[in-house]
This record gives sequence, C-alpha cells and structure tokens, in this order.
Amino acid sequence: MSETWEVVSGYRVVEYSDPMIFKFDPDTKAIEKITKQILVSGEKNSQYIRFETDRYFDGIDLTGKRIQIIYLGSSGLSDINEVVNVECTDTSLRFGWVVPGNACFDPGDMCFSIEFIANDYVLKSRKYDLNVTEGLNGGNVIPEPEEGVWYIELQERCDEILTKAETASTNAANIMNSIASPTVAPTAASMEDTSAVYVYTGSEDGYTYGNWYYYDAGASEWVSGGVYASTTILVDETLRVPGRAAEAVAVRNAIQEASTEGAEALTTAVTNLQTQAASDHTRLQTQISQLSSDAETAVHSETIINIIKLTRAEYEGITAKNPETLYIVQDD
Repeated sequence: MSETWEVVSGYRVVEYSDPMIFKFDPDTKAIEKITKQILVSGEKNSQYIRFETDRYFDGIDLTGKRIQIIYLGSSGLSDINEVVNVECTDTSLRFGWVVPGNACFDPGDMCFSIEFIANDYVLKSRKYDLNVTEGLNGGNVIPEPEEGVWYIELQERCDEILTKAETASTNAANIMNSIASPTVAPTAASMEDTSAVYVYTGSEDGYTYGNWYYYDAGASEWVSGGVYASTTILVDETLRVPGRAAEAVAVRNAIQEASTEGAEALTTAVTNLQTQAASDHTRLQTQISQLSSDAETAVHSETIINIIKLTRAEYEGITAKNPETLYIVQDD
C-alpha cells in the first residue's frame, strides 16, 4: 500500500498547516481528544485543526463524499464549513478545519461534528465540545456574515446561473424571432446578414442541406441549429434525394403505381404460366400415347415365341394352333 499523500480535488487548498493531527474513528464515531488548540472569543480564522481517519468505512470510499464541519457556538450562531487541504493515501484520509469567527464569537462551550455526505449517504462523528476562553470585547462585536460560508456561495452560484439562464433565454427568443421567417441560402456566400437566420439549400462541405444557421459572433462562424422544420423546403417529391423528407402525396402515388404495375406483372406472369402449362400438358399426352404404343408393340414382340414356315397343307393339319407362335404359310 502506498503512503504517498495525494491532494483530493474539489476542495480549497490553503496555506494553513499544523503538525498536530487528531484521529476520527468511524467505528466508534468518536474524535480523539483535542489538545493545545486554544480558542479565544473574538478570534476569526486563526485556528487550524487537522483530522485524520480511515479512507474506507464499511467498504465505502470517503474521498467520494463531501466532508464538512457543522458547528454551534455558545452564542447560538451556527454554520456549516467545508474542510480544506484534503489529501489521501490508499488507506487514510486527512483534512483541516479553519475555525471561523462565529464559532468563537462568545466565550463558552462551542460544539462541532464532522460529516461525510452524498446522495442518500450521511456519516457523522459524535458531537465534540471545545471551550472558547474569554477574550477582550468578544461579546461586543456585531457578527458579520462569514466570507465563503456555504449559503453565501450557494446564493452567488444561484445568481450566476440565473443570469446565464436569462441571457440564454434572450438569445433563444432572438433566434426564434428570426426563425419565424428565415431566408433560403443556396450557397454559404449568400449568407451575408449576420443578424439573420438562413436555411441552407446548397451542397458545400461544412454545411448541411435543410439545416438552419445563425451567426455566432464569439466564434466568428455560422452555427447549425439543426434541421429546419419546413415542408416547403425539405420535402422531396421525386423520392430520390437522400436525407430529405418525402412528400406524402408523392409517396402515396408511388405506392399505388408500384402496386398497379406489380398486379399487372403478376397477372401476365400467371397467364404465361397457364399457357405454358397447357402446352406442356398436350405435349406430355402425346408423349404418353407414343410410349403406350411403343410399350404395347414391345409386349407383343416379346410374346412371339416361334416363327414357323409351313405349307398350306401343314398349317391346315395343325389341330391346335398356338397363339403365341407366328405361322408363316407359304404355298408350294
């Protein structure tokens, strides 16, 4: 196992350091006793406390969770701070907490807890009490919002996102207003008005037939907004242009024409087959008749046993003539 400490991304890296490190045991949920970390009322971001724990707890890698400190000051002020300087090895995890002013606002007991959170996951330490000793005029200072506290950062992010969303909405509205009546551009060179929206109908490299284009001033180029949904531009009545939508009536007529041609071709094929079959039947009957005649002749030939030449007198003298014998009668 490597013992090289590597920075875990997603957390602030600050210049605070401290050789003392206090262990957090995930099994007992307890934090080791913190010593030599004196807090005085009125202090602000001057105390840095480091913690160390096992990187894995019940098989879960804690570097994948958000690590934060939730505290409650003696004056009732409470907040949540993200930890800083997070680093890890294959087995261990370290991080630090810069104690904010609101945690030390008044003398007394301040308590805090370590949290590891994610979607459907929360691991907490037990509450730990730290004493804030009394300092000069600690209770007379009017608290100000902590710089970088989580809710201020969240509000700033929300404001930024809202500004971007409003800008995007305005840009989208401008584009949609232009799309309402786009100009057809057969070539890229004809797209001269950078405030207009064009539907490209050419075939040049880098442009797509039927797509609508708007000019991006930041990139100094025409950008495709996708296929422009206009049947007057995109439909294809010839049914031969790749990538273009087919015109409905043309498709129907093509199907009907193909069906008619197919039916006629099928009828012709059946008629030809019937004619051919009749011709083949007649020829077959003739061949069968010939074969029957040839067979009968062959049978008769096989029944002839003897050919006997007899005189008329000899022939007349035969009492029982054999039908299987061929007699040839000759007159002497």
